Amino acid sequence: VFDNDFTEEFNRVMKLDSVSVFKGHLRDGFFPFILRNGTLLCRRTHRTAIREATRIRAVVEMIYTGLELYHQENLTHKNDFPIPILLLNGDVNGCMINEQWDKFDFPRFTWSYPSLKHGTNWCKAIPVPSYETWRNFHKGHTTHLSWNATFESHMRKYPWSSKINRAVWRGATTYDHYFHGVDLNETPRGQLVQKSMENPDLIDAGFVELIQQYESGKGELSNQETILTDRMQFDDQMKYKAILDIDGNNWSSRFPKLLCTNSVVIKIDPDYVEHFYHELVPMVHYVPASLENVTQVAAYVLDEENAEEMRNIILSANMWCKRKMTAGEIARDMMLQLEHYQTAINPYLHSSAVHNDSASSPFLHDDAKDLDLVDCVEDNKLGKRDDVAVSGAPKSESASSDVGTATKFDHPLFPADITQYPYGEGDDLRVGRSCVYRHQSNRRSLSSYSSENPWLCRECSSDGSSTVSCKPLKRRGRCHPFLRMNPDQTPRLSSEYNPFGRDKSATAVYHHDGHSEYAKRGVPMCSATLSPPCFDLMRCRSSDDGPLKVYSYGGDVGPYLDYTARHGLIQRVGNASDACLLVVGVNSFADPQDLFRNEHWNGGQNHYIFGSGKLFGSHGDRPFNDKVQFGMAAVSSHSMDDAYNREGFDTPLPLPPRWKRPAETEDLDDMNRPRQYLLSFKGNIFPWEQRSWQHRWLAEEYWYGEKDVYVDTSCESSPRIRADYASTDPEDYGRLLLNSTFHFCPGGGGMNSFRFAEALSAGAIPVVTGDFL
Repeated sequence: VFDNDFTEEFNRVMKLDSVSVFKGHLRDGFFPFILRNGTLLCRRTHRTAIREATRIRAVVEMIYTGLELYHQENLTHKNDFPIPILLLNGDVNGCMINEQWDKFDFPRFTWSYPSLKHGTNWCKAIPVPSYETWRNFHKGHTTHLSWNATFESHMRKYPWSSKINRAVWRGATTYDHYFHGVDLNETPRGQLVQKSMENPDLIDAGFVELIQQYESGKGELSNQETILTDRMQFDDQMKYKAILDIDGNNWSSRFPKLLCTNSVVIKIDPDYVEHFYHELVPMVHYVPASLENVTQVAAYVLDEENAEEMRNIILSANMWCKRKMTAGEIARDMMLQLEHYQTAINPYLHSSAVHNDSASSPFLHDDAKDLDLVDCVEDNKLGKRDDVAVSGAPKSESASSDVGTATKFDHPLFPADITQYPYGEGDDLRVGRSCVYRHQSNRRSLSSYSSENPWLCRECSSDGSSTVSCKPLKRRGRCHPFLRMNPDQTPRLSSEYNPFGRDKSATAVYHHDGHSEYAKRGVPMCSATLSPPCFDLMRCRSSDDGPLKVYSYGGDVGPYLDYTARHGLIQRVGNASDACLLVVGVNSFADPQDLFRNEHWNGGQNHYIFGSGKLFGSHGDRPFNDKVQFGMAAVSSHSMDDAYNREGFDTPLPLPPRWKRPAETEDLDDMNRPRQYLLSFKGNIFPWEQRSWQHRWLAEEYWYGEKDVYVDTSCESSPRIRADYASTDPEDYGRLLLNSTFHFCPGGGGMNSFRFAEALSAGAIPVVTGDFL
């Protein structure tokens, strides 16, 4: 039993001259790391364990992949002081659910933590993506696109119509430590096998191996009929309509992999779960069951009358799998848990000698030299690299801004073979045509024209060697160059938000006129799975057997709700307490405080804000209402910025077309007819800093004269500077759309464009920029 003091335990395992590994596992339990300025440090004598222990190696790979990913997305993971990390390598996490007692009583990385039914806030374990999850997915699924072929293969090999109408399970005699010394039939897995013996027409469950305390009785147990059965390849489980999942020594590491199959997953109520479990919804992603009702649940799942519901559950599970089970997303989850760990460990460090310069700490000061700390994956001693400091002094600013570049870890997120990227993600951008903005540090006033073009546009080619030759692209010279936003004020991505943190870091907000300011955002990372804290599904139980119950606070949202109610999709209720979803419209409240003081607000839980960009006097074309924070409420807007949007939870609304296709164009309904232009754009250009105006300017100045490309713009100006020319081309906008294969649809005052819907209605293909939602 270890001492319950983090610093003492960390120092103890760090001072061990060697770490013993047996069958890929640590004998001692804890493995120590130090994360400092983007580098993961460990003792040189411990590095052998990383090579031999697959579990430890997975954590190292996930952290370094996450750091590199943050660097690629221009995000940072800042830690001026070293972060000491303890990884509990075994199956157990130290949290005793029966007593609700934490054996270690300090934060540490584990593979699981107690499920919510056992209460919260008493266990200090912080689960990270498991080694099994990383091993199963990080090489074969570097992007979500690779899952399409996997799912198609599953459907071809294991079609629903040919599946065996039973629920299957195979596994070994693992068990939680609470069942030590009990008869095999009394363990959860033993009970499941007994259920199979009693109901063979519903459940096909059996042990493939007798291990641990039951290995000694292998001869006697093997004589029991159907206790032992043949092994089954993982994919062969998809021959069955349902696959059962049940805890083993602690948690079930196969659960996420099962969600990626094309069979229904029946999940036996777990005691321990992985980090992602709160994202999943029963009867949406899996079917919940207990050992007491598993027979009845299996009968429901296998009933042909419920086949459509089961296939929808499989589809939802696969979509979750496609979104979450990629190398990048697993690494992001690792970084989020690392942020959570850093917050949780701070009180332990500040109360110890860790941050005290006058004290001696073996992982911070002079003793570190004796410990021979090195990069966990590179053969570099601590102190011989520019980006790592031995003493407690923080790294220089120039070094800290280069997070992620210090390591050369060969991770799978950026493989050498770029042919697997069908949309050009792996293109060599050194050749071809490109434009780069040359930022001017001595910026002039916002709307002033610049005689010098701040953009460098060129065409580069290579002769097959490392030599690249470039020539500048000729500019049309119709619209004057102008300044754009400061590149240092790029929006943060939603992946940077920490769902556990309380940081109210500034996020750049771009207004309709190009001005930028900083708004304090700290929204929870709500997800499409509608899980706490943002959504309480308990309020929706009364809607299980009928339409969704919706309450409206009034305002302009009423007609929309009436329309959906008439079609039987929702049921409007007059009492907010009876509703699953509460909707706020543009005119529901005159003042935001009236909304926030409402007794049903509860921080925005179960709320949907309809047209949030127009509420309380905000401009509708701004990325979000910069005057109001709506907390946990889901918001919708015609102009949603990717720095704020919570994918699958918030709703970017489409702008309706302003151009209406006239009836006399019916002769142009043939989508396969030849069109005059390959690509077109027609619109105004204002000399404002916002990204969309720069996109339009590039189209005007550098697409002009290209074969089969038509660009027509009006160069507008601020009142202080008069435009000496305007659009003179007679080509009608509607005719242009109808005669174009592709149409450029950049944003204008907001992120989105009316042109998107207009291009679709004309049968053209919209071309959008990366910030389009």
